[in-house]
Amino acid sequence: RVSLRQGGQTKAVVSTQSTGHRVSIDEMRRGLERDLDTLRLSNERELEKFRQKQRDDKLQRDRDVDRSEKKFVKTLLEKYDNCYKSKTGESRKQYNQQKERLKKEFSQTPKQNRKVSIDVTKERLKRDLDEQDQSYLQQVRTENESELKAHRLASIKNNHFIDTEGLHEEWNLMQIHMTSVAHMKRKHHYDICGLEEKHLQEIHDLRQQQLQDQLSTEWENQMEYTQRMQKDLRRKHALQNKQQPKNLKRKRAQIHKQFEATCKIIESQYKELQKDYLKSQPKELHRDICKKLKEDKMAKMISLNDQYKKSIADHLEREQINLSVTQTAEQEGVRESLQKEQELLQAYQERLQERLSESMAKEEELFAEESERRYGALQIELESAEREFALARDEVGSRERARQRKELTDHQQMSHQLPHNTGYNRTWGRGSGNAFFKIG
Repeated sequence: RVSLRQGGQTKAVVSTQSTGHRVSIDEMRRGLERDLDTLRLSNERELEKFRQKQRDDKLQRDRDVDRSEKKFVKTLLEKYDNCYKSKTGESRKQYNQQKERLKKEFSQTPKQNRKVSIDVTKERLKRDLDEQDQSYLQQVRTENESELKAHRLASIKNNHFIDTEGLHEEWNLMQIHMTSVAHMKRKHHYDICGLEEKHLQEIHDLRQQQLQDQLSTEWENQMEYTQRMQKDLRRKHALQNKQQPKNLKRKRAQIHKQFEATCKIIESQYKELQKDYLKSQPKELHRDICKKLKEDKMAKMISLNDQYKKSIADHLEREQINLSVTQTAEQEGVRESLQKEQELLQAYQERLQERLSESMAKEEELFAEESERRYGALQIELESAEREFALARDEVGSRERARQRKELTDHQQMSHQLPHNTGYNRTWGRGSGNAFFKIG
């Protein structure tokens, strides 16, 4: 009954502690989930801040590229204008030189042929100078357009490089975030497993302690029972030993009564025998016959008394021996019975301890398997996330490279003509016209 009561109390205490452990584990899980959500939110904010910085940098970079291109185009236009002015001045100078040469050549020509020759020569000179100017200016324009194309290509490649580096930095940051989340998830797994293992150990210690208390109580009860049985047996034997003189006294009185009865019978028998002898014998022999019969009677009485004493002594010895043998046998029986009960109790307690050890070992094995299973599932989840992350990164990288290739292709196909500067017009002989060739 004590064992059953203690077993019920043990189950109640273990159940209560298990409930408390589940509550603490749930609280830890909620706390760890909050930590994980906080980390994710922090990572999202950091990533959004990084992306916003990239967008701001790209917007500023686009403005800088636009200003740089405008400045570069302005420089090219100024270069073209300078070349135009220089070439125009050089052509005017050549034109003036040719004009002076024509004056000398046509000074001796008849007047009626002079105008026609001058006009023909003038048109040919204009055409040659125009062709030279256009060829030179086209060459300058082509060089400028090549420089503009190279400038734009350098800007595009620089943007591509910066975009690629920014994309790498963004994905590296995302990789760091994913690694931090994975690290926290692994840490949470180890923390929860550590707390569960601690709780399991506490439950095992409690069950072990309560079993030890139960076994100690059972053993103490058995020892108390043994001592009580031995004490009761000693009390019983003491009572038997104390009761033995009274029994012997009663037995002695009974034997003495039998002895007195026998003596009376003998006395009566001798009286009858004496009467018979006296009747049949002469009177002078009566004295001797009485004396002899008295002697015989005394001898029988003495013999009977000896038998009486011997009977009492034998009975006392026999009673003492019987009592000693009985008590010894009873002591041995009680000792063997108590020893057997102790051995049975010890075997029962060893089985309880063995079953508890097997149960705790099984629970630890199941806990280890469950922890390993959950860690394996976590690893599969993290590896799957890493594969998806790698595929997404490759896909984004492929799209970015395709976009850059398209930009380079569009750059090769697009026109890079400079805007025409209409501030200068070709005028030959401004202020003189044909009068420049007129020979007075």
